[in-house]
Amino acid sequence: MLRVLPIIVVIFLLAGCGYRFTPGGEHLDRSLKKLFVDNFDNKTPEVYSEEELRNAFIDQLVKSGRFELAPARGQAQVVLTGSIEQLSAAALSVGAGGLAREERLAMVASFALVRTDNGKILWSIRDLAMNADYQAGLGVSADQANRIKARRKLCQDLSERAYGLMMSGF
Repeated sequence: MLRVLPIIVVIFLLAGCGYRFTPGGEHLDRSLKKLFVDNFDNKTPEVYSEEELRNAFIDQLVKSGRFELAPARGQAQVVLTGSIEQLSAAALSVGAGGLAREERLAMVASFALVRTDNGKILWSIRDLAMNADYQAGLGVSADQANRIKARRKLCQDLSERAYGLMMSGF
């Protein structure tokens, strides 16, 4: 019996159960090719963040080559909508005089992919959160430039993550 047990274990390991810890494959109908990215909502006081996130998502779609971007909603088979729910910054480290030396920018966004012919939601995710850290305490203009750079990186990372989840059906 003890000699058979290792053989059984090896068979199960080689066969596998098919479960994966990372998403794979594509869950969307391949016949859906024309996609329109609608204007995103911004529920924060940070102006232009929704445009940056939308543009980052468009860049991700172009890079993937999976969809053809439609110039208008009426010319698309599916529409992607998005919303920035929250955008906040918090100090990570504080230097002399109580000034922040490093800050973390956190963004929470929601997305949905909807068919135009029947209004069916093909995929959606609420409250997808990511963050980006940036150096602060360098002066007003340098801090603002670092924050903008971190926000752009955050939009790129969030779009890439959301696209991956959308394509795999998570």
